[in-house]
Amino acid sequence: MAKGKKEDSNKKKPFYKRIWFWVIVVLALWAYGSLNPSKDNSASSNKSTTKQETVKPKAKVKPKEKKETLPLKLTSDTYKKAIVNNSPDVKYENISISPDDSGKNVAVVNFKLKSAITEKMAVRGILMEMTDILKTTKQKFDYNQLSNIEIFAKLPMTDSGGNTKDEIVATAKINGSKLNDLNVKNFDSTKIPVFVDEYWQSESLPKLK
Repeated sequence: MAKGKKEDSNKKKPFYKRIWFWVIVVLALWAYGSLNPSKDNSASSNKSTTKQETVKPKAKVKPKEKKETLPLKLTSDTYKKAIVNNSPDVKYENISISPDDSGKNVAVVNFKLKSAITEKMAVRGILMEMTDILKTTKQKFDYNQLSNIEIFAKLPMTDSGGNTKDEIVATAKINGSKLNDLNVKNFDSTKIPVFVDEYWQSESLPKLK
């Protein structure tokens, strides 16, 4: 009997029951945990990265442009701005709005046309500019506030001595209320002399038929 017990005690223990095996397991798990962060941390970092990538910058909102309210207030400044912007190629020497005895206003426009190739072209250019002034007045202002619109056109003229100077070569005068009859789209500028109340043109310039 004593011999059998001795033989049993001499049998080797299974490796999973030995202390050194569990020491190795514990060390292996600790090393794995140190090298590989937890799934929760990686998931949260992935979520934050995804959020950062999907966030789009807000589009810049352009300020709304103020629309022009018509009719404009009739002053020398507003009238001058409207006329000048309409015809940038013409030199304006004077544009003004002034009250008269009737309680209304008088608009005065003084412009200088650049020299043209022919006298007929000069006259045509003057009549076209007068037409543009009347159209702008009708489209942007309460023309019933105007008792009269007076237009003076200048051209560089050369006398017999070879001297050149600016001279008034055409004038037009029209009652503001008559602009009601002006067809902005179809009006023929050559009809200015018969449409306005008063028209004068220098005899040195030809009349257009």
